Amino acid sequence: MRYITYVGRSDWAVVNSFWAALFHTDITPEDIHVIYKKHDKEMAVKSIEGIKTILEIKDIEAEIDEYVIEDEFDVMKAAEHVEEICEEDHPVVLDITPARKAMASGSVIEGVKMEVEGVLYLYIDSVENADRPYLDIPLPRQDVVEMIGGDHLVEG
Repeated sequence: MRYITYVGRSDWAVVNSFWAALFHTDITPEDIHVIYKKHDKEMAVKSIEGIKTILEIKDIEAEIDEYVIEDEFDVMKAAEHVEEICEEDHPVVLDITPARKAMASGSVIEGVKMEVEGVLYLYIDSVENADRPYLDIPLPRQDVVEMIGGDHLVEG
């Protein structure tokens, strides 16, 4: 399975949504694609370290591919990359939790057209809970939603 995530304003959003996806689904990624804009490089480095830690904890071996969007104003570049990944004939899941709106919107549209397996979003009821490790956030205060089917994956 290919797992696509994004770097936006918070490294915790990347790490926690990845942890939640592995915790609440049967996702075992073979490849993880981290998409980010060049000015988010520092946040991407932290996020990828967090992903590596979770992979180690879960005893999962996966390749991590970074895709840097050079042009800050090219909002469709992420969607184009999603299309390229989907064309490789592997199941794909998009995690749009940490993405900026423009990147997420284009990617979701492209992902649905390319028939991705799912689009995940980790909802946390308050930003005061968002900067903690996933398992430190009470389950009743969060939900993982599979956006295509509308399934709620957390029994809180």
